[in-house]
Amino acid sequence: MFRLDLYRRAGEVETEFMTLMWFTDHEAIVRFAGPNWETAVVPASARAMLSRFDEKAAHYESRVAKEAAPHV
Repeated sequence: MFRLDLYRRAGEVETEFMTLMWFTDHEAIVRFAGPNWETAVVPASARAMLSRFDEKAAHYESRVAKEAAPHV
């Protein structure tokens, strides 16, 4: 893994978090998550604070990766 992004969105009733993890290749995913690499990795300490979370991880392949200037 070479990058982890954590996003937060406050709602009226609860706050939602989304984690994006960037891996170099499929083997890096398996090294991190183990043989059941589609099962979400949610540590016990995080589970204790969350009201719910996705049991399965969604995996995507990057098609375009470039830096962009901020929109003014």
